[in-house]
Amino acid sequence: MPRVALTESGEPPGSGSTGATGAAAIAALATIAFLLPWWNRFLGVTLDGYFPHYGSRILAGEVPYRDFFLHLPPLHALGHAALEGAFGRHLVMSRAAGALARVALAGLLAAWLARRFRPGTAAVAALAAVWLASGDDTEILDLYNHHALLVAVAAGWCASSGLAAGRRRGALWLAAGLAAGIALWTKQTIGLAVSLAVPLARLAVDRGAPQLRVQRGRDLLGYAAGWALPSLLLGGWLALEGALGAFARQVFSDAAASKGSLWVLLLRPLLDPFELPHLAGPAALGAAVALLSAGPALRGVRPVARAGPGLAGAALAAAVALALGHLLAASELAEPSDLRWTQRLGVFVTLFGLLPHALVLALEGFRNRWRDEDRELLWLLSVSGACAFALALSWPGGEAIAAPGLAVVVGLSLEAAAARRGTASVRRAAPALAAAFATVAVIALKMLIPFDFVLWREPSVARAMAPSAAPELAGLELAPATRDAVDGVLATLDRATRPGEAILAFPAQPLFYWLADRPPATFAAVHWLDVTPDRVVAADLARTLAAPPVAVVRMHLSARMLEVNRGYFRSGERLALADFQERLIELLDDRYELAFRSHSGGRSRPPLEVWVRDDRARELGGARPEG
Repeated sequence: MPRVALTESGEPPGSGSTGATGAAAIAALATIAFLLPWWNRFLGVTLDGYFPHYGSRILAGEVPYRDFFLHLPPLHALGHAALEGAFGRHLVMSRAAGALARVALAGLLAAWLARRFRPGTAAVAALAAVWLASGDDTEILDLYNHHALLVAVAAGWCASSGLAAGRRRGALWLAAGLAAGIALWTKQTIGLAVSLAVPLARLAVDRGAPQLRVQRGRDLLGYAAGWALPSLLLGGWLALEGALGAFARQVFSDAAASKGSLWVLLLRPLLDPFELPHLAGPAALGAAVALLSAGPALRGVRPVARAGPGLAGAALAAAVALALGHLLAASELAEPSDLRWTQRLGVFVTLFGLLPHALVLALEGFRNRWRDEDRELLWLLSVSGACAFALALSWPGGEAIAAPGLAVVVGLSLEAAAARRGTASVRRAAPALAAAFATVAVIALKMLIPFDFVLWREPSVARAMAPSAAPELAGLELAPATRDAVDGVLATLDRATRPGEAILAFPAQPLFYWLADRPPATFAAVHWLDVTPDRVVAADLARTLAAPPVAVVRMHLSARMLEVNRGYFRSGERLALADFQERLIELLDDRYELAFRSHSGGRSRPPLEVWVRDDRARELGGARPEG
């Protein structure tokens, strides 16, 4: 089979060309510049502590699924155990690991795109995708989505490289399988999608060459061997610990059930964007932009490969985007809701922009009319489409959907625009222009609202200048209100509880289990409804009522929030989480005293409270609310 494509210098892909190296360098360096102003200047109280807490429990000898509930495969939690074992209990190390992974994703994606597009186009496209994917409300940098995306892109890159690698072919296919297996054990949806996408793309890429059947079989055998390695190691460990059955149930049954029925999940990427009021606008415009710009592609008129901006243009574009984003944040002229709307436009340009190009490519393949560069595009579209669809199953408005798919859409858009003139050029550039606006919006939003999830909203990073007294938070600069809230909770827990005594953080603040070094009173550390199924929540409610913990850290869920999420994730059925809250309120009123309260999550958000069981409060001479 011919090599997939040639670089501008005439070198084969994967040979370390200066173009690909330059694209990767620009993408990596610009992503560092994007992250530096905010990466350690906020605290996601309702998300940051998930995996540090799980990692600590593993280090203490506990096994996930058997000893505590976990809705994901164990690899990310094991990674946090390794981080804590190597560097101690420091949240900044988790942030640093996440930031490095994001820089690696930008560089690797740009290098891969440079096989199909000009290096400058590749760098710009990679930056748009990775920056937009980093703009999620839940962004804490070290979340499992982006780690799974990194190894998913690595799987596609290795597989593509393996087609023309000569003596290294077998090793690259083994590495592709290993990366796909790691993705599966990091996040099951992305991992399953990519694990299937890579071999299917391999079967399609030379379908018209039966003489290559033996080589194809060797490639797939090497891929299967690499894929099986992490599965055998981790599955064997869970089996030896008596946790394999619980793993299968919690990860592949409970986790899906917490997000809705199978039918709802499969239709979510296509229907929900147009049915939810806050998504309908950007979804409609994103779909229109994607389909309008893809008109020539749908008619079979494709652009000439390798057109578009060069490396100097890419560096200038990154600098301009960063400057505009920071100016927009400093001016405070734009409402965060408008910025969020614009940001989501890029998400839907991704979701709806991949489909027409994939259809055209499939049609050309069935006609045996693929060119060399089309085969590289097949790999890019296969991995991108798999990742985008897998992420949209959970939430079709999530910004992580943009990586790596938006990069492919932007690359094709810039390439097509450079190959045409007049109105046709502007029309074909529409996805790239939408991505540019979305990228600037992301930069501004990360400066204005670095985190906003489950009742907790962080203020502008310009206010983050106060270090916490907690040694685990050294290296983070926090807003004074956030610092006071966290330190106040920890001081109250330290005064009211003893080492080893269980506490409850409701509904989703496992950060305090980790910072206070107190075990949870429940099987699940998090009771948020899209990760923890009703059966586990109900069992934990019974456990809490039977043995009330010494202290409870609580934020109140409004009736409106419960109703909206009940309709979205449970199709209107009764929520066990609502039952938990009702019974918890009764328990607190009857047997606890309020010891601390803080409104640091924003005055529009419910206060963060600490309640102490009345017998312990009497020992302490009364709880006396603080804050």
